[in-house]
Amino acid sequence: VDNNIKDHRLRALFPSKVDGNKYFVSQPFAFTERERGIDTITHDWKEADTEERSFCGIAGVADDKQGLVLVCGHGLHEISVRDDSESTLALTLFRGFKKTVMTEGQTRCQLQQQMDFAFNIQPLSGKPDFSELEKSANQLASGIKSMCSKGLNLSKIPSFFHLEKGIIHLSALKPAEDGNGAVLRVYNPGTETLTDTITFDRKIKNIIEVGLDEKPIEGQEAITDTQKLTITLPPFKVKSFRIIIPELYKSAFNQPVRNQPVGN
Repeated sequence: VDNNIKDHRLRALFPSKVDGNKYFVSQPFAFTERERGIDTITHDWKEADTEERSFCGIAGVADDKQGLVLVCGHGLHEISVRDDSESTLALTLFRGFKKTVMTEGQTRCQLQQQMDFAFNIQPLSGKPDFSELEKSANQLASGIKSMCSKGLNLSKIPSFFHLEKGIIHLSALKPAEDGNGAVLRVYNPGTETLTDTITFDRKIKNIIEVGLDEKPIEGQEAITDTQKLTITLPPFKVKSFRIIIPELYKSAFNQPVRNQPVGN
């Protein structure tokens, strides 16, 4: 889109023709259901309800027989599903505002520029598989990578770890904030309990479950000298683990975290 018009919003509309009064969207580590259309009881409120809601890149409608899902990989965060005869999904591509919020009048928010948008349209033959949709969004955001090689068997390139089933999702693998090992965070975005096993490429000295503050959870016992970690996650559950990594990985993970300046 080459935008040279001010003070407007551009949306893409997708008639789904899927009956019902709800739709689903992705949120951090989870999916949630919402009512379609506008809550008319708010018509005389100072700030009446609007049909637009935030989402984290995945939105759709479905019944037992069919559905339509939009999967966005590049920062599209506003969606609505109209309560009309075609159950239309309305995806906001961008908004051009008069001035940037909380500034003296800065106008870069008019977005007078060329912009590219990328998303997938995924028809369904029944209820959605939220774990697979999350995987699809991650693949779209990651893009396609390629490399050239001569005589290199790419299938034998070692990886630090892999998920045996690939049904739970990796959120983070990062140095611990105190510099002691690494933190591995996984989550289940679906509505069913999932069990998967992480297999490391060598024995890990110590693994213990921690909270988001990276401190061990009371009552948890460490697992020592293992190459496998089996994790069971209820719906929308997040779990984090501190990993003490062998000498080979100390340079990568067992270093204190330092704040780095952010470039333009």
